[in-house]
Amino acid sequence: MASSVSSDMAQVTEFGIRFYSYNMANNLDLGLRETLVGPGNGDFLSALGGVLKDGTSLDIVSMVLPETTLDETQARSLCLAGVTEFKEVSCTCISSKEESAKQASWRGAGMIEEMAGNYNGDLKAILAFGGDRLAARPGRIFGLLRDHTVARVSLPNPKKAFVGQTVTAGSLCMTFVGAHFPITKLSAALATEEPPSEQLEEAKRIYAGTLRNVLRKAGKCYLTGSKCILFMQGDLNSRTVLVDGVARDVLLDVLADDDLQQAIAYELPVPPGRWYEVSHYEKAHNLPVTYKFRLKNADQEKSFSTSEDQMLRIGNVLEEAERNTEKSGGSFTGQATEYKRVLCKAGVDFRSDWNIEFKEEGFKTFRFPACADRVIYWAPDSLASRLSWRIPKGGYEVDHGQYGSDHKPVWLEAVLCFSPGDDNDDEPEAAEAQAPTNGEGPPVFDAALSMCSTSTPPSWIQRVARNAPGGEWHWTPEDDASHCEICNVDFKFWRRRHHCRLCGRCVCSRCSPSSCARPIGEVENVARHCTQCAVLPVAGR
Repeated sequence: MASSVSSDMAQVTEFGIRFYSYNMANNLDLGLRETLVGPGNGDFLSALGGVLKDGTSLDIVSMVLPETTLDETQARSLCLAGVTEFKEVSCTCISSKEESAKQASWRGAGMIEEMAGNYNGDLKAILAFGGDRLAARPGRIFGLLRDHTVARVSLPNPKKAFVGQTVTAGSLCMTFVGAHFPITKLSAALATEEPPSEQLEEAKRIYAGTLRNVLRKAGKCYLTGSKCILFMQGDLNSRTVLVDGVARDVLLDVLADDDLQQAIAYELPVPPGRWYEVSHYEKAHNLPVTYKFRLKNADQEKSFSTSEDQMLRIGNVLEEAERNTEKSGGSFTGQATEYKRVLCKAGVDFRSDWNIEFKEEGFKTFRFPACADRVIYWAPDSLASRLSWRIPKGGYEVDHGQYGSDHKPVWLEAVLCFSPGDDNDDEPEAAEAQAPTNGEGPPVFDAALSMCSTSTPPSWIQRVARNAPGGEWHWTPEDDASHCEICNVDFKFWRRRHHCRLCGRCVCSRCSPSSCARPIGEVENVARHCTQCAVLPVAGR
Protein backbone atom coordinates (compact mmCIF):
# COMPACT_ATOMS: atom_id res chain seq x y z
CA MET A 1 0.00 0.00 0.00
CA ALA A 2 1.04 3.62 -0.30
CA SER A 3 3.47 4.43 2.48
CA SER A 4 4.10 7.56 4.48
CA VAL A 5 7.50 8.57 5.78
CA SER A 6 8.45 11.37 8.13
CA SER A 7 10.56 14.15 6.65
CA ASP A 8 11.19 17.37 8.61
CA MET A 9 8.13 16.68 10.76
CA ALA A 10 5.91 16.37 7.67
CA GLN A 11 4.37 13.25 6.25
CA VAL A 12 5.55 12.45 2.73
CA THR A 13 3.31 9.96 0.96
CA GLU A 14 5.03 7.53 -1.40
CA PHE A 15 3.51 5.51 -4.22
CA GLY A 16 5.41 2.67 -5.86
CA ILE A 17 4.50 2.55 -9.56
CA ARG A 18 5.56 0.12 -12.27
CA PHE A 19 5.00 1.14 -15.90
CA TYR A 20 5.08 -1.33 -18.79
CA SER A 21 4.63 -0.41 -22.46
CA TYR A 22 4.88 -2.66 -25.48
CA ASN A 23 3.79 -1.97 -29.05
CA MET A 24 2.89 -5.49 -30.19
CA ALA A 25 2.68 -4.67 -33.91
CA ASN A 26 -0.58 -6.64 -34.31
CA ASN A 27 1.36 -9.88 -33.84
CA LEU A 28 -1.09 -12.69 -33.12
CA ASP A 29 1.68 -14.65 -31.40
CA LEU A 30 2.27 -11.96 -28.79
CA GLY A 31 0.32 -11.40 -25.63
CA LEU A 32 0.10 -14.81 -24.01
CA ARG A 33 2.27 -14.99 -20.91
CA GLU A 34 4.35 -17.76 -22.49
CA THR A 35 5.48 -15.38 -25.26
CA LEU A 36 6.43 -12.46 -23.01
CA VAL A 37 9.65 -12.10 -21.06
CA GLY A 38 10.89 -9.70 -18.43
CA PRO A 39 14.08 -7.64 -18.37
CA GLY A 40 17.20 -9.71 -18.97
CA ASN A 41 15.09 -12.56 -20.39
CA GLY A 42 13.56 -13.02 -16.94
CA ASP A 43 10.07 -14.13 -16.03
CA PHE A 44 7.43 -11.64 -17.20
CA LEU A 45 4.97 -12.11 -14.34
CA SER A 46 7.70 -11.86 -11.70
CA ALA A 47 8.88 -8.60 -13.25
CA LEU A 48 5.34 -7.21 -13.33
CA GLY A 49 4.66 -7.76 -9.64
CA GLY A 50 6.76 -7.68 -6.48
CA VAL A 51 8.43 -4.85 -4.59
CA LEU A 52 10.56 -2.28 -6.37
CA LYS A 53 14.33 -2.62 -6.45
CA ASP A 54 14.82 -0.23 -3.51
CA GLY A 55 12.33 -2.17 -1.37
CA THR A 56 9.38 0.18 -1.87
CA SER A 57 6.09 -1.67 -1.95
CA LEU A 58 4.22 -1.76 -5.24
CA ASP A 59 0.96 0.22 -5.28
CA ILE A 60 0.11 0.71 -8.96
CA VAL A 61 0.81 -1.17 -12.18
CA SER A 62 0.09 0.63 -15.45
CA MET A 63 0.31 -1.44 -18.64
CA VAL A 64 -0.17 0.01 -22.13
CA LEU A 65 -0.35 -2.23 -25.20
CA PRO A 66 -0.57 -0.39 -28.53
CA GLU A 67 -1.39 -2.49 -31.59
CA THR A 68 -2.40 -5.51 -29.55
CA THR A 69 -4.64 -8.37 -30.62
CA LEU A 70 -5.54 -9.30 -27.04
CA ASP A 71 -9.14 -8.85 -26.01
CA GLU A 72 -10.00 -7.06 -22.79
CA THR A 73 -10.39 -10.25 -20.75
CA GLN A 74 -7.00 -11.57 -21.88
CA ALA A 75 -5.24 -8.28 -21.20
CA ARG A 76 -6.80 -7.94 -17.76
CA SER A 77 -5.98 -11.56 -16.85
CA LEU A 78 -2.38 -11.03 -17.93
CA CYS A 79 -2.02 -8.12 -15.53
CA LEU A 80 -3.82 -9.83 -12.64
CA ALA A 81 -1.54 -12.87 -12.91
CA GLY A 82 1.45 -10.66 -12.12
CA VAL A 83 0.06 -8.66 -9.18
CA THR A 84 -1.00 -11.49 -6.90
CA GLU A 85 0.48 -9.72 -3.86
CA PHE A 86 -2.10 -6.90 -4.08
CA LYS A 87 -4.78 -6.94 -1.41
CA GLU A 88 -8.25 -5.97 -2.55
CA VAL A 89 -6.88 -5.58 -6.06
CA SER A 90 -8.74 -3.44 -8.57
CA CYS A 91 -7.90 -4.02 -12.23
CA THR A 92 -9.56 -2.50 -15.29
CA CYS A 93 -8.82 -2.56 -19.00
CA ILE A 94 -9.95 0.06 -21.50
CA SER A 95 -9.95 -0.47 -25.26
CA SER A 96 -9.65 2.47 -27.64
CA LYS A 97 -11.49 0.47 -30.28
CA GLU A 98 -14.45 -0.05 -27.98
CA GLU A 99 -14.44 3.55 -26.78
CA SER A 100 -14.28 4.85 -30.34
CA ALA A 101 -17.24 2.69 -31.38
CA LYS A 102 -19.26 3.81 -28.34
CA GLN A 103 -18.71 7.51 -28.93
CA ALA A 104 -19.35 7.44 -32.67
CA SER A 105 -22.07 9.90 -33.68
CA TRP A 106 -24.14 7.21 -35.39
CA ARG A 107 -24.31 3.44 -35.41
CA GLY A 108 -22.75 3.03 -38.85
CA ALA A 109 -19.74 5.11 -37.82
CA GLY A 110 -19.33 2.91 -34.75
CA MET A 111 -19.26 -0.21 -36.90
CA ILE A 112 -16.65 1.39 -39.16
CA GLU A 113 -14.47 2.29 -36.17
CA GLU A 114 -14.72 -1.26 -34.85
CA MET A 115 -13.79 -2.77 -38.21
CA ALA A 116 -10.84 -0.36 -38.49
CA GLY A 117 -9.71 -1.45 -35.04
CA ASN A 118 -9.94 -5.11 -36.01
CA TYR A 119 -7.79 -4.44 -39.07
CA ASN A 120 -5.27 -1.87 -37.76
CA GLY A 121 -5.02 -3.05 -34.19
CA ASP A 122 -6.22 -1.81 -30.84
CA LEU A 123 -4.80 0.25 -28.00
CA LYS A 124 -5.39 -1.11 -24.52
CA ALA A 125 -4.63 0.51 -21.18
CA ILE A 126 -4.66 -1.73 -18.10
CA LEU A 127 -4.48 -0.29 -14.60
CA ALA A 128 -4.17 -2.35 -11.41
CA PHE A 129 -3.81 -1.11 -7.86
CA GLY A 130 -4.28 -2.43 -4.35
CA GLY A 131 -4.63 -1.27 -0.80
CA ASP A 132 -7.19 0.86 1.01
CA ARG A 133 -5.70 4.28 0.28
CA LEU A 134 -6.41 4.25 -3.45
CA ALA A 135 -9.86 4.49 -4.97
CA ALA A 136 -11.07 4.39 -8.55
CA ARG A 137 -12.81 7.46 -9.89
CA PRO A 138 -15.82 6.77 -12.13
CA GLY A 139 -15.45 7.70 -15.78
CA ARG A 140 -12.54 7.64 -18.16
CA ILE A 141 -10.72 9.81 -20.66
CA PHE A 142 -10.62 9.00 -24.35
CA GLY A 143 -9.72 10.79 -27.56
CA LEU A 144 -8.73 9.94 -31.11
CA LEU A 145 -5.48 11.19 -32.64
CA ARG A 146 -6.20 11.10 -36.33
CA ASP A 147 -3.23 10.18 -38.49
CA HIS A 148 -4.20 9.68 -42.14
CA THR A 149 -6.63 11.84 -44.12
CA VAL A 150 -8.17 11.66 -47.59
CA ALA A 151 -9.58 14.89 -49.02
CA ARG A 152 -9.23 16.37 -45.51
CA VAL A 153 -11.39 13.60 -44.07
CA SER A 154 -9.77 11.58 -41.29
CA LEU A 155 -9.64 7.85 -41.88
CA PRO A 156 -10.87 5.61 -39.04
CA ASN A 157 -7.93 4.30 -37.05
CA PRO A 158 -8.77 3.87 -33.36
CA LYS A 159 -5.31 2.54 -32.47
CA LYS A 160 -3.97 6.10 -32.77
CA ALA A 161 -5.63 7.43 -29.66
CA PHE A 162 -5.30 8.01 -25.94
CA VAL A 163 -7.39 6.33 -23.27
CA GLY A 164 -7.15 6.16 -19.51
CA GLN A 165 -8.69 6.15 -16.07
CA THR A 166 -8.21 7.84 -12.72
CA VAL A 167 -7.42 6.84 -9.15
CA THR A 168 -7.52 9.06 -6.11
CA ALA A 169 -5.53 9.03 -2.89
CA GLY A 170 -7.10 11.53 -0.52
CA SER A 171 -7.02 14.87 -2.30
CA LEU A 172 -4.47 13.69 -4.89
CA CYS A 173 -5.83 12.64 -8.27
CA MET A 174 -3.72 10.49 -10.65
CA THR A 175 -4.90 9.78 -14.19
CA PHE A 176 -3.05 7.07 -16.11
CA VAL A 177 -3.37 7.40 -19.88
CA GLY A 178 -2.17 5.00 -22.53
CA ALA A 179 -1.40 6.56 -25.89
CA HIS A 180 -0.26 5.82 -29.41
CA PHE A 181 0.78 9.06 -31.11
CA PRO A 182 0.36 9.68 -34.84
CA ILE A 183 3.49 9.64 -36.99
CA THR A 184 2.48 10.73 -40.51
CA LYS A 185 2.99 14.49 -40.10
CA LEU A 186 6.08 14.02 -37.98
CA SER A 187 7.72 11.72 -40.52
CA ALA A 188 6.84 14.17 -43.31
CA ALA A 189 8.56 17.00 -41.40
CA LEU A 190 11.72 14.90 -41.15
CA ALA A 191 11.62 14.02 -44.85
CA THR A 192 11.94 17.56 -46.22
CA GLU A 193 15.08 19.06 -47.74
CA GLU A 194 15.18 21.73 -45.02
CA PRO A 195 18.23 21.92 -42.71
CA PRO A 196 18.02 19.45 -39.80
CA SER A 197 17.59 22.26 -37.28
CA GLU A 198 14.47 23.49 -39.11
CA GLN A 199 13.19 19.92 -39.43
CA LEU A 200 13.53 19.58 -35.68
CA GLU A 201 11.63 22.80 -35.00
CA GLU A 202 8.77 21.74 -37.26
CA ALA A 203 8.67 18.29 -35.66
CA LYS A 204 8.53 19.92 -32.23
CA ARG A 205 5.54 22.06 -33.24
CA ILE A 206 3.71 18.99 -34.55
CA TYR A 207 4.49 17.02 -31.40
CA ALA A 208 3.42 19.89 -29.15
CA GLY A 209 0.10 19.96 -31.00
CA THR A 210 -0.55 16.34 -30.04
CA LEU A 211 0.26 17.05 -26.39
CA ARG A 212 -2.12 19.99 -26.55
CA ASN A 213 -4.92 17.76 -27.87
CA VAL A 214 -4.49 15.42 -24.91
CA LEU A 215 -4.35 18.26 -22.40
CA ARG A 216 -7.44 19.90 -23.90
CA LYS A 217 -9.42 16.69 -23.47
CA ALA A 218 -8.14 16.23 -19.92
CA GLY A 219 -9.23 19.76 -19.09
CA LYS A 220 -12.72 19.11 -20.46
CA CYS A 221 -12.91 15.96 -18.32
CA TYR A 222 -11.82 17.96 -15.24
CA LEU A 223 -8.62 15.99 -14.74
CA THR A 224 -6.27 18.98 -14.56
CA GLY A 225 -7.11 20.57 -11.21
CA SER A 226 -4.57 21.88 -8.73
CA LYS A 227 -4.10 18.40 -7.22
CA CYS A 228 -4.23 16.36 -10.43
CA ILE A 229 -1.39 14.52 -12.16
CA LEU A 230 -1.87 13.31 -15.73
CA PHE A 231 0.44 10.40 -16.62
CA MET A 232 0.85 9.34 -20.22
CA GLN A 233 2.77 6.34 -21.51
CA GLY A 234 2.97 4.09 -24.55
CA ASP A 235 4.20 4.53 -28.09
CA LEU A 236 4.61 8.30 -28.02
CA ASN A 237 6.48 8.12 -31.34
CA SER A 238 9.30 10.48 -30.50
CA ARG A 239 12.11 10.41 -33.05
CA THR A 240 15.85 11.02 -33.27
CA VAL A 241 17.02 14.01 -35.33
CA LEU A 242 20.70 14.41 -36.23
CA VAL A 243 21.69 18.09 -36.08
CA ASP A 244 25.33 18.77 -36.96
CA GLY A 245 26.26 15.23 -35.99
CA VAL A 246 24.57 15.46 -32.58
CA ALA A 247 21.53 13.36 -31.70
CA ARG A 248 18.44 15.31 -30.65
CA ASP A 249 15.17 13.83 -29.45
CA VAL A 250 11.88 15.51 -30.41
CA LEU A 251 10.08 14.88 -27.11
CA LEU A 252 13.11 15.83 -25.03
CA ASP A 253 13.41 19.12 -26.92
CA VAL A 254 9.68 19.87 -26.52
CA LEU A 255 9.87 19.33 -22.76
CA ALA A 256 12.84 21.70 -22.51
CA ASP A 257 11.21 24.44 -24.63
CA ASP A 258 9.48 26.90 -22.27
CA ASP A 259 7.75 28.75 -25.10
CA LEU A 260 6.27 25.55 -26.50
CA GLN A 261 5.17 24.46 -23.03
CA GLN A 262 3.23 27.71 -22.68
CA ALA A 263 1.79 27.36 -26.18
CA ILE A 264 0.55 23.84 -25.39
CA ALA A 265 -1.68 25.16 -22.60
CA TYR A 266 -2.62 28.49 -24.21
CA GLU A 267 -6.31 29.32 -23.53
CA LEU A 268 -7.04 25.78 -22.34
CA PRO A 269 -9.19 25.25 -19.22
CA VAL A 270 -6.17 24.22 -17.13
CA PRO A 271 -4.11 25.93 -14.43
CA PRO A 272 -0.51 26.93 -15.15
CA GLY A 273 1.57 23.77 -15.51
CA ARG A 274 3.83 21.82 -17.83
CA TRP A 275 4.81 18.37 -19.11
CA TYR A 276 7.70 16.42 -17.59
CA GLU A 277 9.34 13.04 -18.13
CA VAL A 278 9.15 10.71 -15.14
CA SER A 279 12.72 9.51 -15.68
CA HIS A 280 14.73 12.59 -16.53
CA TYR A 281 17.39 12.48 -19.25
CA GLU A 282 19.67 15.44 -19.94
CA LYS A 283 20.31 14.63 -23.59
CA ALA A 284 19.22 12.26 -26.34
CA HIS A 285 22.64 10.57 -26.32
CA ASN A 286 21.65 8.72 -23.11
CA LEU A 287 18.17 7.65 -24.15
CA PRO A 288 17.65 3.92 -24.77
CA VAL A 289 16.67 2.70 -28.23
CA THR A 290 13.17 1.19 -28.27
CA TYR A 291 12.63 1.33 -32.07
CA LYS A 292 13.41 0.16 -34.81
CA PHE A 293 14.24 -3.56 -34.59
CA ARG A 294 13.80 -6.68 -36.68
CA LEU A 295 10.84 -8.83 -35.74
CA LYS A 296 13.21 -11.78 -35.23
CA ASN A 297 16.90 -12.03 -34.45
CA ALA A 298 19.44 -12.46 -37.21
CA ASP A 299 19.59 -16.24 -37.33
CA GLN A 300 16.01 -16.61 -35.95
CA GLU A 301 17.30 -19.15 -33.45
CA LYS A 302 19.84 -17.35 -31.28
CA SER A 303 18.36 -16.16 -27.99
CA PHE A 304 19.41 -12.56 -27.37
CA SER A 305 20.53 -12.16 -23.78
CA THR A 306 21.49 -9.03 -21.90
CA SER A 307 21.71 -8.03 -18.27
CA GLU A 308 19.09 -5.73 -16.80
CA ASP A 309 21.41 -2.72 -16.80
CA GLN A 310 22.77 -3.28 -20.32
CA MET A 311 20.85 -1.83 -23.23
CA LEU A 312 21.40 -0.08 -26.52
CA ARG A 313 21.40 3.71 -26.28
CA ILE A 314 21.19 6.26 -29.07
CA GLY A 315 24.69 7.40 -28.22
CA ASN A 316 26.03 3.86 -28.72
CA VAL A 317 24.97 3.95 -32.38
CA LEU A 318 26.76 7.24 -33.01
CA GLU A 319 29.85 6.16 -31.06
CA GLU A 320 30.12 2.92 -33.03
CA ALA A 321 29.92 4.86 -36.29
CA GLU A 322 32.56 7.28 -35.04
CA ARG A 323 34.81 4.41 -34.00
CA ASN A 324 34.76 2.84 -37.45
CA THR A 325 36.64 5.64 -39.15
CA GLU A 326 37.98 3.32 -41.83
CA LYS A 327 34.49 2.80 -43.21
CA SER A 328 33.26 5.32 -45.74
CA GLY A 329 29.64 4.97 -44.74
CA GLY A 330 28.57 4.53 -48.34
CA SER A 331 27.89 7.06 -51.07
CA PHE A 332 24.35 8.28 -50.53
CA THR A 333 22.39 11.23 -51.82
CA GLY A 334 19.06 12.68 -50.82
CA GLN A 335 17.23 13.43 -47.62
CA ALA A 336 18.34 10.50 -45.43
CA THR A 337 22.05 10.68 -46.30
CA GLU A 338 23.44 11.36 -42.83
CA TYR A 339 21.22 8.76 -41.15
CA LYS A 340 22.17 6.09 -43.68
CA ARG A 341 25.84 6.91 -43.34
CA VAL A 342 25.75 6.51 -39.55
CA LEU A 343 24.06 3.12 -39.74
CA CYS A 344 26.40 1.91 -42.48
CA LYS A 345 29.49 2.99 -40.56
CA ALA A 346 28.16 1.31 -37.42
CA GLY A 347 28.61 -1.93 -39.32
CA VAL A 348 26.73 -5.09 -40.11
CA ASP A 349 28.01 -6.89 -37.02
CA PHE A 350 26.88 -4.12 -34.68
CA ARG A 351 23.44 -3.93 -36.28
CA SER A 352 23.12 -7.71 -36.17
CA ASP A 353 24.22 -7.94 -32.53
CA TRP A 354 21.53 -5.47 -31.50
CA ASN A 355 19.03 -6.70 -34.10
CA ILE A 356 18.62 -3.22 -35.63
CA GLU A 357 16.42 -3.07 -38.72
CA PHE A 358 18.12 -1.27 -41.63
CA LYS A 359 17.44 -1.45 -45.35
CA GLU A 360 19.43 0.95 -47.47
CA GLU A 361 16.87 0.95 -50.24
CA GLY A 362 13.81 2.91 -49.27
CA PHE A 363 15.21 3.91 -45.87
CA LYS A 364 13.38 6.84 -44.28
CA THR A 365 14.67 9.24 -41.66
CA PHE A 366 12.00 8.47 -39.09
CA ARG A 367 13.14 4.82 -39.01
CA PHE A 368 16.49 5.72 -37.50
CA PRO A 369 16.92 4.15 -34.01
CA ALA A 370 14.88 6.20 -31.55
CA CYS A 371 13.40 6.21 -28.07
CA ALA A 372 9.74 6.08 -29.07
CA ASP A 373 8.16 4.49 -25.99
CA ARG A 374 8.14 6.82 -22.98
CA VAL A 375 6.41 7.80 -19.74
CA ILE A 376 5.61 11.48 -19.23
CA TYR A 377 3.26 13.44 -17.00
CA TRP A 378 1.58 16.83 -16.74
CA ALA A 379 1.24 18.61 -13.42
CA PRO A 380 0.15 22.11 -12.41
CA ASP A 381 2.93 24.32 -11.11
CA SER A 382 1.38 24.48 -7.64
CA LEU A 383 1.53 20.69 -7.36
CA ALA A 384 4.81 20.05 -9.19
CA SER A 385 6.77 21.78 -6.45
CA ARG A 386 5.40 19.19 -4.00
CA LEU A 387 6.34 16.19 -6.13
CA SER A 388 9.65 14.36 -6.27
CA TRP A 389 10.75 11.08 -7.81
CA ARG A 390 13.01 8.17 -7.05
CA ILE A 391 13.93 5.89 -9.94
CA PRO A 392 15.20 2.69 -8.28
CA LYS A 393 16.77 1.28 -11.45
CA GLY A 394 18.06 4.59 -12.76
CA GLY A 395 15.77 4.91 -15.78
CA TYR A 396 14.02 2.93 -18.47
CA GLU A 397 14.68 -0.78 -18.93
CA VAL A 398 14.41 -2.10 -22.48
CA ASP A 399 13.80 -5.80 -22.93
CA HIS A 400 16.04 -6.75 -25.87
CA GLY A 401 15.21 -10.41 -25.43
CA GLN A 402 11.63 -9.90 -26.59
CA TYR A 403 10.92 -10.51 -30.28
CA GLY A 404 7.85 -10.19 -32.46
CA SER A 405 7.66 -6.42 -32.97
CA ASP A 406 9.77 -3.57 -34.33
CA HIS A 407 9.48 -2.06 -30.84
CA LYS A 408 10.95 -3.44 -27.64
CA PRO A 409 9.06 -3.57 -24.33
CA VAL A 410 9.88 -0.76 -21.94
CA TRP A 411 9.76 -1.02 -18.14
CA LEU A 412 10.04 1.78 -15.62
CA GLU A 413 10.01 1.60 -11.83
CA ALA A 414 9.25 4.89 -10.11
CA VAL A 415 8.47 6.07 -6.60
CA LEU A 416 6.28 9.17 -6.46
CA CYS A 417 6.84 11.24 -3.32
CA PHE A 418 4.01 13.62 -2.50
CA SER A 419 4.69 16.28 0.12
CA PRO A 420 1.78 17.91 1.93
CA GLY A 421 1.11 21.60 1.46
CA ASP A 422 -0.74 24.09 3.60
CA ASP A 423 -3.72 22.85 5.54
CA ASN A 424 -6.07 24.66 3.19
CA ASP A 425 -4.47 22.93 0.20
CA ASP A 426 -5.71 19.54 1.34
CA GLU A 427 -9.37 20.51 0.90
CA PRO A 428 -10.81 18.99 -2.30
CA GLU A 429 -11.86 21.45 -4.96
CA ALA A 430 -15.09 21.45 -6.92
CA ALA A 431 -13.42 20.35 -10.13
CA GLU A 432 -11.04 17.88 -8.54
CA ALA A 433 -11.13 14.11 -8.92
CA GLN A 434 -13.20 13.28 -5.85
CA ALA A 435 -15.43 10.25 -6.07
CA PRO A 436 -19.15 11.17 -6.12
CA THR A 437 -20.63 11.37 -2.63
CA ASN A 438 -24.15 10.18 -3.57
CA GLY A 439 -25.95 13.06 -1.96
CA GLU A 440 -23.55 13.89 0.88
CA GLY A 441 -21.77 17.21 0.90
CA PRO A 442 -22.74 20.66 -0.45
CA PRO A 443 -25.92 20.97 -2.55
CA VAL A 444 -25.44 20.80 -6.29
CA PHE A 445 -26.83 24.27 -6.89
CA ASP A 446 -24.63 25.91 -4.24
CA ALA A 447 -21.57 24.15 -5.67
CA ALA A 448 -22.49 25.33 -9.14
CA LEU A 449 -22.98 28.92 -7.95
CA SER A 450 -19.61 28.89 -6.24
CA MET A 451 -18.00 28.22 -9.62
CA CYS A 452 -19.57 31.25 -11.30
CA SER A 453 -17.47 34.34 -11.86
CA THR A 454 -20.60 36.56 -12.17
CA SER A 455 -23.41 37.35 -9.79
CA THR A 456 -26.03 36.14 -12.27
CA PRO A 457 -25.76 32.37 -12.76
CA PRO A 458 -26.02 31.02 -16.31
CA SER A 459 -29.34 29.48 -17.33
CA TRP A 460 -27.95 25.96 -17.23
CA ILE A 461 -27.07 26.33 -13.55
CA GLN A 462 -30.59 27.60 -12.83
CA ARG A 463 -31.90 24.44 -14.49
CA VAL A 464 -29.73 22.36 -12.16
CA ALA A 465 -31.54 23.99 -9.22
CA ARG A 466 -34.97 23.23 -10.68
CA ASN A 467 -33.95 19.60 -11.11
CA ALA A 468 -32.89 19.26 -7.47
CA PRO A 469 -33.76 16.04 -5.61
CA GLY A 470 -37.43 15.78 -4.77
CA GLY A 471 -38.47 18.41 -7.29
CA GLU A 472 -40.12 18.20 -10.68
CA TRP A 473 -37.84 17.04 -13.49
CA HIS A 474 -37.29 19.55 -16.30
CA TRP A 475 -35.56 18.78 -19.57
CA THR A 476 -35.62 20.02 -23.12
CA PRO A 477 -38.09 18.11 -25.32
CA GLU A 478 -36.32 16.53 -28.26
CA ASP A 479 -38.76 18.19 -30.68
CA ASP A 480 -37.66 21.58 -29.40
CA ALA A 481 -33.92 20.90 -29.80
CA SER A 482 -32.61 21.43 -33.31
CA HIS A 483 -29.04 21.86 -32.11
CA CYS A 484 -26.77 20.99 -29.18
CA GLU A 485 -27.35 23.40 -26.29
CA ILE A 486 -23.62 23.58 -25.56
CA CYS A 487 -21.72 23.65 -28.85
CA ASN A 488 -24.67 24.59 -31.13
CA VAL A 489 -23.93 21.86 -33.67
CA ASP A 490 -27.03 20.89 -35.64
CA PHE A 491 -28.62 17.53 -34.99
CA LYS A 492 -28.86 15.26 -38.03
CA PHE A 493 -29.99 11.71 -38.58
CA TRP A 494 -26.40 10.58 -37.90
CA ARG A 495 -25.92 12.91 -34.91
CA ARG A 496 -28.13 11.78 -32.05
CA ARG A 497 -29.65 13.84 -29.25
CA HIS A 498 -28.77 13.06 -25.63
CA HIS A 499 -30.05 14.50 -22.37
CA CYS A 500 -27.86 15.46 -19.44
CA ARG A 501 -29.31 13.77 -16.34
CA LEU A 502 -28.55 16.79 -14.20
CA CYS A 503 -29.48 19.95 -16.07
CA GLY A 504 -31.78 18.30 -18.61
CA ARG A 505 -30.31 20.00 -21.66
CA CYS A 506 -30.29 18.28 -25.05
CA VAL A 507 -26.67 17.83 -26.13
CA CYS A 508 -24.60 15.93 -28.68
CA SER A 509 -22.37 12.96 -27.91
CA ARG A 510 -19.20 15.07 -27.97
CA CYS A 511 -20.62 17.29 -25.22
CA SER A 512 -21.66 14.30 -23.12
CA PRO A 513 -18.92 11.66 -23.60
CA SER A 514 -18.73 8.50 -21.57
CA SER A 515 -15.86 10.04 -19.61
CA CYS A 516 -18.41 12.44 -18.06
CA ALA A 517 -20.83 9.72 -16.93
CA ARG A 518 -21.36 9.69 -13.17
CA PRO A 519 -23.68 8.09 -10.60
CA ILE A 520 -26.71 10.19 -9.61
CA GLY A 521 -28.95 9.95 -6.57
CA GLU A 522 -30.12 6.45 -5.70
CA VAL A 523 -29.34 5.17 -9.20
CA GLU A 524 -26.63 2.56 -8.97
CA ASN A 525 -25.53 2.75 -12.61
CA VAL A 526 -23.70 5.75 -14.02
CA ALA A 527 -25.75 8.23 -16.02
CA ARG A 528 -24.95 10.62 -18.85
CA HIS A 529 -23.82 14.11 -17.91
CA CYS A 530 -22.86 17.01 -20.09
CA THR A 531 -19.32 18.34 -19.89
CA GLN A 532 -20.39 21.38 -17.85
CA CYS A 533 -22.41 19.49 -15.24
CA ALA A 534 -19.73 16.82 -14.83
CA VAL A 535 -17.56 19.39 -13.03
CA LEU A 536 -19.92 19.46 -10.06
CA PRO A 537 -18.69 17.55 -7.01
CA VAL A 538 -22.13 16.12 -6.28
CA ALA A 539 -24.12 14.68 -9.14
CA GLY A 540 -27.16 13.78 -7.11
CA ARG A 541 -30.78 14.02 -8.03
